[in-house]
Amino acid sequence: MTRKEFENWYYNEKIDIGIMDIELDIITDASFVLGCCLVDGKWVVYSSGERYGHEVIEEFTNENNAFNLFQELVLYYADLAKV
Repeated sequence: MTRKEFENWYYNEKIDIGIMDIELDIITDASFVLGCCLVDGKWVVYSSGERYGHEVIEEFTNENNAFNLFQELVLYYADLAKV
């Protein structure tokens, strides 16, 4: 899945991931963020909690692989938000 495909899916499906925010442009240390962005030629999937800054989950050279994993994470947090 590409970034554009992810954005279309996420907004069309109106996915609720609770207190988490989605960031697709930069890596941020803001609280409660799931992110996937291009940094120095690599797609970086990361998350941040309440206080500790961001944590890189995985880096990819392939956009599709990055957003496939990112979609799985979003669905995981959507399941948690239902509880």
